[in-house]
Amino acid sequence: DDESPDDDDDKSPDDGDYESPDDGDDESPDDNPSVEPSGPPPITMHGWFNVSALEDVPCNLDTTPLQIKTDGQLTGEKEINLEVAFFGGSKKALTINLETSPKIQISGCTETPIPLTNISHLVGAEVVVWTVSKSETSLTVISNSVESLKYDFSTSTANCSTHWKGNTTHVTFTTSDTASHERRLKPQNCTSIPGDWHTHFRSDKSFPVSSGTVVGVTCVHGDWNIGDSSIVCNTNLYSDFEYNKAPWCLEMDTFGSEVIEGSRTTLTCKLKNVPREGNYRVSWKVNKTKTTDGVEMGDVVDGQMHSTIDVKISSAGLGYWCYVEGYEDWGREVVLNTFTMKDDSKDSRVGDTAVLGCFVEEITVHPNSPKVVWKMGDNVLTTGSDYKITTQMEPKNSQLQSFLQVKNPSGDYNFSCEVTSGLYPTSPTATKVVLLDTYKMSTECVIRNKDQSVVACQVEDIAEEMKIRWYKEESELTGALQSFEQGD
Repeated sequence: DDESPDDDDDKSPDDGDYESPDDGDDESPDDNPSVEPSGPPPITMHGWFNVSALEDVPCNLDTTPLQIKTDGQLTGEKEINLEVAFFGGSKKALTINLETSPKIQISGCTETPIPLTNISHLVGAEVVVWTVSKSETSLTVISNSVESLKYDFSTSTANCSTHWKGNTTHVTFTTSDTASHERRLKPQNCTSIPGDWHTHFRSDKSFPVSSGTVVGVTCVHGDWNIGDSSIVCNTNLYSDFEYNKAPWCLEMDTFGSEVIEGSRTTLTCKLKNVPREGNYRVSWKVNKTKTTDGVEMGDVVDGQMHSTIDVKISSAGLGYWCYVEGYEDWGREVVLNTFTMKDDSKDSRVGDTAVLGCFVEEITVHPNSPKVVWKMGDNVLTTGSDYKITTQMEPKNSQLQSFLQVKNPSGDYNFSCEVTSGLYPTSPTATKVVLLDTYKMSTECVIRNKDQSVVACQVEDIAEEMKIRWYKEESELTGALQSFEQGD
């Protein structure tokens, strides 16, 4: 999770550094390959802090670079002056003189100040962000995302590597520091953060282990106390959280829904990499107005927090937005699509093949096409000797058409057509009832005399809304030639 000092995921104000009015949190780019609409990139939850003289700032320069913000005026009248403390108690000074040609002095390494390089980009800059980090072999200074110094300890004639070897516990801005305005630990590169939100096992992290299992656990700059049934990592000087107080990368995922208009559904917003410290919450807006109706908030579990909103009556045109409380400009739309369904119920003569229809309109056209399932009761129907199912998408009007062919029907049937979204697989299923009513039909011809005969048509189990018409060849017969008698 740690960044190398030459990562340039943070930009200076001249390079488009984003700071919110309240906290100055940075955003980092994010790639979201899911089918969900892309939202904002992750943000960091700790911003800039004002520099206070003689304040000990917990900082391990080997793992988390220190960033310092100064004015861009290189006048030679101001300097950054730090006292760097190491485990074991030793301290070394680090001074950057902000003159026309900035120089740096590293105690224990350089007898006189040495010039920084690659500083032409600072001409005219209103603000400069200096990033300072070290390793076991070198010290690096970056100014507005450009490396201006990579000092190799082995080049010093003094015993430099010995003085600057090991991890640091904290830095202190001395009373001689006249340039530093704000400071922070450099944010992590949010595009490379894995799912777990912590970088090390903390001293309060416990987990069960089966007998004989080999487990590797890092005790960050501390001492092991091994007891009869426990192993405790004691952190020196500062708590683990304070020691690693680099900004957290907070990420957000949303889970939309696509449902039949007028139905009920749930939209979900999930935060990842949530620190246990701090009271981070998710809020919801509907049509740009904050709402608490139907909102439920889960606790932080393994660095993740879920929040849901119950949409009781879904309809087109409503916009849903979830965001982190206190960061209203940073949020994400949660998409709710609605569609309508129509059925093509039929009345069919017993024994005739009947074709029923189910039509879904305004559903999202997507490579993962919506799924259609035909049922009779709880039984799922498949193409076979009794049924044939065909489903197709009509691209011209974005209508999903599904047909159920029923062979040799006899009786009345209540079929159901169930649709699930292909874009949002977690969406609830929409159902439309499709009816098939069958009837029996028989005819007879009665010759009364040589001048008159009667043709009778009898229909049983006829629906009330059905009508009977008579035809001679292709011409409909009307008037005296037709009579009706309807019974049971």
